[in-house]
Amino acid sequence: MNGSNSPRILYLGKDESLSSYIKEETARKEYLFESAKNRDEGLSTIIGNVFDIVAVDHDLENEESLNLIEDLAFGGILPPTIYFARKGTESAIARVLELGVENYIVKDRKRKYLELVPALIDNILKRGKPVKEETRSTTKPADIKKEGVSRIEKERESRAEKEKTAILDSLSEMVMFIGKDMNVIWANNAVAEFAKITQRELVGHRCYHVILNNLDPCVGCPIVEAQKTRKSKEAEIISEDGKAWFVRAYPVLDDNGEVEGVVEVKTDITAQKEWEGMLKQASGEWRTTFDSITDMVAIIGKDYKFIKVNMALADSFNMKPKEIVGKKCYELLQGHDAPCQDCPHEEAILNGKGVQIDKYDDRVKAYLHISVSPIFDDGGVVMGSAIIFKDITQQKEAEERLNQYSKHFKQMVGGLTKELKEAPGLLVDKTRNTVLRQFARGVGNELRGPLEIISEKVFSLKKKISKDDEAAQKVLEVITSEIKKTEQIMLLLLYFARPKTPDKKEVEVHKLVQRVLEKYPPSGNVKVITDVSDKLPRVFVDPLQTGQVINNLIINADQSMPNGGELKIIAKSNDNAILLSISDNGPGIPKKDLKKLFDPLSTTRAGKMGIGLAISKNLIESNGGSISVSSKEGEYSTFTIVLPTKE
Repeated sequence: MNGSNSPRILYLGKDESLSSYIKEETARKEYLFESAKNRDEGLSTIIGNVFDIVAVDHDLENEESLNLIEDLAFGGILPPTIYFARKGTESAIARVLELGVENYIVKDRKRKYLELVPALIDNILKRGKPVKEETRSTTKPADIKKEGVSRIEKERESRAEKEKTAILDSLSEMVMFIGKDMNVIWANNAVAEFAKITQRELVGHRCYHVILNNLDPCVGCPIVEAQKTRKSKEAEIISEDGKAWFVRAYPVLDDNGEVEGVVEVKTDITAQKEWEGMLKQASGEWRTTFDSITDMVAIIGKDYKFIKVNMALADSFNMKPKEIVGKKCYELLQGHDAPCQDCPHEEAILNGKGVQIDKYDDRVKAYLHISVSPIFDDGGVVMGSAIIFKDITQQKEAEERLNQYSKHFKQMVGGLTKELKEAPGLLVDKTRNTVLRQFARGVGNELRGPLEIISEKVFSLKKKISKDDEAAQKVLEVITSEIKKTEQIMLLLLYFARPKTPDKKEVEVHKLVQRVLEKYPPSGNVKVITDVSDKLPRVFVDPLQTGQVINNLIINADQSMPNGGELKIIAKSNDNAILLSISDNGPGIPKKDLKKLFDPLSTTRAGKMGIGLAISKNLIESNGGSISVSSKEGEYSTFTIVLPTKE
């Protein structure tokens, strides 16, 4: 059967397996088979030949299958066609059916659709109108090609013109073709809507009158300039109504290079200009704010180059900001030719998290707190970092002074404690207390001056440092806390050295306890239980001294329960006194330590002086009362104060 009368089948597509399958099927039935992979090749093949069936794959190269079928249909040379579609291409299927394609197959991944191909080819050949032999032999391919090309070209030109018009009419920008006499030859829909007349009515009007409502061309009109120079021109023009326009003019030249007219594209940029003005103002305000920051601030890119720096940073290097921009950060800040080890900028870039470090900088001769925050783009990708360098030299010096005084104080206390413990038999209690009081007076007076200096420095720093600087504020809080602790120790020492005569008066016990708890509440994880009735007899004591003792005992109980517990405060009347007990369920006190618990410099806790309970004992006894302790290791400790109700 393979001969001049054999059916001819053409496959257009890039699916090699489908092409091979159709080729094998046609060879088995002795049909003639050809293939093409793109639109131009397929179009040329069809125009110069006659095919009984054309198989067009949706996945034709550059996906031009629809355009090819449209060309053939509009040219009147569309053969019987099988369209191979994919799932999700329903709109393409609908379009080819409109163009006259009667057969289509939807391809599936398992390729079961191939089973349908042989039967469909046979059915098309049976029901289709066969091409007569005389038509095959007498029709000249050149005539077919010429006629087909002519039809296709005309159709293409018609479609292109319609598409161009549709595209131009869809633009929000105003587009016009202006003649040499400045009259409108054609205008898109945006121009008509702005002028509030139809596109047809626009033709013949002067462009500057229709849009700008001017009687003459604008000064510096880009259309006039484009006609004169034969080159594209653009300009910003302000119309009489105050609107701002961006105008582009493109000259259209004839075959002799003469200007036939000008295509003008006009955009209303009034809102844009307003935004630019606001943005410029905001930018200036941002720059002013940026430069007013006293800390050194920089924005650095992933390539380690400075993008922006404020005046504080520039001044520290005796440079201008623009002289720093573009330099590598490690070159300027460290004097190195490569990123420094443990670079905080690099760490922030890699991890996408903020980094904070303190270090001494030899270049600026200061301690710096360096805070680095990564900067992300809209897609969440790290683009660089913002770095703040804060001078914390004064803070560091204050910390160092405090540490030195604290160390010196501990050495003095440690030396005396050792001396007293090594010679217990050489001193009787009275002599021992006298020596301790002399020592306490000397240490207390020695601490007073340095503490006042450090407190003044911290107060000055608090006024200078922004409240938003959390890191610096945290350091100052630590220093302030340590100062308060040292002041408390100093006051205890001075009080121990020079005990005051109590100023006794009648006091309600429940109010005394209430004031202490309000002023010095225990830790949040400690539950406080009180049983102090307001109907108890009043006690006759110095409220300040007695309150200090109660506070000392509550602090001791609180510190003995770092993981939380119960603190009980109970008061009972007993003859001419009130018994006030303060209990905790902490670790208790070893039996060997109970006897010497109220001795000066005796303590069961590391880092403590052991003077608080000694002072408490002295205060209570000077107020006519007494203090005692009971404890069981691993269970509890209870301190009981006896307070007199009569003078």
